[in-house]
Amino acid sequence: ALTSAVMRYAAPAAIGAAILKTIEWTDSIGDAAERTRLTTTQVQQLSKMAEKNGSSFQQMAGLIQVAEQRLASHNAKAEDAVKLLGLAPEKLLKLDPLERLRAIAKGLADIEDPAKRSAAEVDILGRSSDEATVALNKLADGADKAELALGEDFIEAGNKAQDVLDNIKNKALDMLRAIALIGPTIVLQAKKLEE
Repeated sequence: ALTSAVMRYAAPAAIGAAILKTIEWTDSIGDAAERTRLTTTQVQQLSKMAEKNGSSFQQMAGLIQVAEQRLASHNAKAEDAVKLLGLAPEKLLKLDPLERLRAIAKGLADIEDPAKRSAAEVDILGRSSDEATVALNKLADGADKAELALGEDFIEAGNKAQDVLDNIKNKALDMLRAIALIGPTIVLQAKKLEE
């Protein structure tokens, strides 16, 4: 009897927890896509590829951001390094963020001299790129495209579910605040009725 009672309540609780975790996960993917201007599919693929190769999505997103900032601000060292790769800085800026990083990674992979490659990498992507060298090489080879990802519709549905949950939470907090404001009055009225 105890086992069936536990199962009756534990199974729905476990399913509910899994649903909440999935909603949080899809929302974080949506947020990352918005911050980086990548698609949710690109976020998932880049994340999986980076993690498999000793890096992280955050690190790769940082490289995307550094490259964009340096090129958009016409950083002379970055522009010279990009030209060394055989690329045009203004054309790179027109690419989507992931394709820009992929083009840079391919160009870096083509430089045979390790010292020149390392210097160009730092000039374009910053010093933290050293920690992502393996992931950058895999990105140049298109390894991220082989990673499976949930569909954009699934992620969007998860984001909408998170918005609904946030709204419910906010409404519940508003209700508790209202009760807290009128609570002393209710207690006072209840005492008067008792008298």
